[in-house]
Amino acid sequence: MVLRQSLRCLALLAAAVTIPASAGTVFDSTAQDGLFLLGTPGRTWVGQPFTAADPGYPLKISSVTAWFAATQAMSFTDFVMSVQLWDSFNPFAASVFSSPVGSVQSQSYGALSVNAFEIYAATVVFAQPLALTGLSGHGVAINFQVNTGSGLTVTENVSVPGRATSAAGAFPVGTVPLPGPSYGYYRNASGRTDFNFASSDLYTAGSWSALAIELDAAVPEPATFFGVGGSVVGLLLVARARRRAR
Repeated sequence: MVLRQSLRCLALLAAAVTIPASAGTVFDSTAQDGLFLLGTPGRTWVGQPFTAADPGYPLKISSVTAWFAATQAMSFTDFVMSVQLWDSFNPFAASVFSSPVGSVQSQSYGALSVNAFEIYAATVVFAQPLALTGLSGHGVAINFQVNTGSGLTVTENVSVPGRATSAAGAFPVGTVPLPGPSYGYYRNASGRTDFNFASSDLYTAGSWSALAIELDAAVPEPATFFGVGGSVVGLLLVARARRRAR
């Protein structure tokens, strides 16, 4: 009888927990049109402060997608995208990002050819999702390296595009923790190559300025939810046993 009741209780607890079916986008600053290639110097490392939308469970970033474009038709024997997540953002600090989350994450795409001024997308999927503290005031920095036959190197010819004024409008998902209506993003005009930026590296290109990127969140494992439910059931059984003993 106790086993039957405990199983029924476990089923009710499990049914009461909503388990997301798939990963959700928690920040999206892309636009349907109006993207433009950043100016030089300072587009080899770029960064975006962001506040994530609430996914309904603890925020763990599982992947970062960045749109990119080249100033000329190019062919690479290797193309590598690298990403660093940051837990904290302060636009007034000497280094605007702090508290790195994990190490730099990289993804190689191998041989790749691109046309001039066409928009492409690249994604870095993390082997283990990276947890952020809360939803507000985080940062992501992105760098591309290419190999045209002499080894991997950075180039001003490839960069993440920005949103132009003609694409003004609310960010599709999440927001940018900088004053509106311009908002903005960072590019390494100061020459930094450490996935961080000086406060003077901030750039705006009109209303709703941002890099064209997307961040997705990981879904908690169902076992985590059932583990919690099982623990609660165990406590209920212990309490019932104690009442009977009395």
